[in-house]
Amino acid sequence: MTEKRWFTYHFEAVGIQEYIFAGAKLKDMVAASELVDQLCDAPLTKLIATLDLSEISFDSPLDLNSPQTLPSLSLPNQDEIVFPRKAGGAFIAVMASESVAHRFAALWSLVVSQFAPGLKFSASLGQGVKLVDAIKQGIDKQKAQRNVVYPSLPQATPIMERSPRTGEWVAERSARNPDAALESLDLATQIKRQRTDSKAIGLDNKFLVGTKDYRFPVCIEHNDPKACGKQEAFPFQNQGGAIEGAHHVGLIHADGNGLGQFLHDFFAALSDKSDAQYLQAYAIFTQGLE
Repeated sequence: MTEKRWFTYHFEAVGIQEYIFAGAKLKDMVAASELVDQLCDAPLTKLIATLDLSEISFDSPLDLNSPQTLPSLSLPNQDEIVFPRKAGGAFIAVMASESVAHRFAALWSLVVSQFAPGLKFSASLGQGVKLVDAIKQGIDKQKAQRNVVYPSLPQATPIMERSPRTGEWVAERSARNPDAALESLDLATQIKRQRTDSKAIGLDNKFLVGTKDYRFPVCIEHNDPKACGKQEAFPFQNQGGAIEGAHHVGLIHADGNGLGQFLHDFFAALSDKSDAQYLQAYAIFTQGLE
């Protein structure tokens, strides 16, 4: 009898800061943050449906305030998939079929390149009789991939116009409004602008829970309606006698310093657990972190 094996696919967006800050425009940064945040949401759900897979979820809502009643998570069958990690532009998918794992890996790279062009990522496949071994193999492969630089396709020809903000080849020349000059946009910036122009930004719903009167501004041109077009301007305030036009914007970057060592200790404590226990503990930890 053939021994059952687990197959894992590991994905992680890398160079996120570089992707977000490319172009140095606030509205592009907001849109890039939204794209990274939503990468493991709708695009992943659509791919699962395309492959005719069923995603396994917790059998009850996760409530970290009640550790005595933690929900359980089942191991997948041939046509099922489960994610012990899925947040912040990264996920680990566990499958029971090798062919499904390879199809998933091949299609997901195309999904990412279309949903968020310009976003770099590392990905790997792992397998093992024990789930902990399959995940460890995938993580080790992914660590090695982080140091490999892959070409960004399609590449520009020598005579193509370059975006003055990013240096990448120009995909579109457009203006914010009829009175503004044309701007040369690369493909990544074009997708970001489409998101801001369609008012699809949802970060306000994530961070401003329970408030309906606020939204993330995407234009920092002070008192210039033509520059902002239909978008809401940033609410600058002159404080301490600041002169007109002296406006400052602060950016906050949240980092998980020390998380690597914590994860190392966490996985070491799970090394002797069963596949089901390992899957449940990993999923509860990552959802609690999110």
